[in-house]
Amino acid sequence: MPEPTILIVEDEAELAYSLRQALQGRGYRSQTAVNGFEALGILQTTPPAAVILDLNLPGVSGLELLQRIRRLCPESQILVVTAHAQDYSRLVDQLGVAEVLQKPVTLDVLLERITRLVPTPVPPS
Repeated sequence: MPEPTILIVEDEAELAYSLRQALQGRGYRSQTAVNGFEALGILQTTPPAAVILDLNLPGVSGLELLQRIRRLCPESQILVVTAHAQDYSRLVDQLGVAEVLQKPVTLDVLLERITRLVPTPVPPS
């Protein structure tokens, strides 16, 4: 079974790197984008099983990117991570977001949510 791809769209490099390493350790392929333009390039070539999306991004706004993800990759699960979760909770219904998490969020919580949305191909060690 091919490894599911998770796209991490996060401008905080340290968080993106840690999350990418942790996902790869669990058997996922992962790609990172530090802004909306990079994410759009990846989305057009590799539709991901899930997207971890920070809404506060340079370039293309997180909300605009979210709408484009929905058009380009309607089957992708989307997990939004933002410092203003209560302001964006309506995205779950309006744009088909799987979940909106409040920043700061721990790596363990992110991994638990992703493995719930996209079952892990390799049991955690």
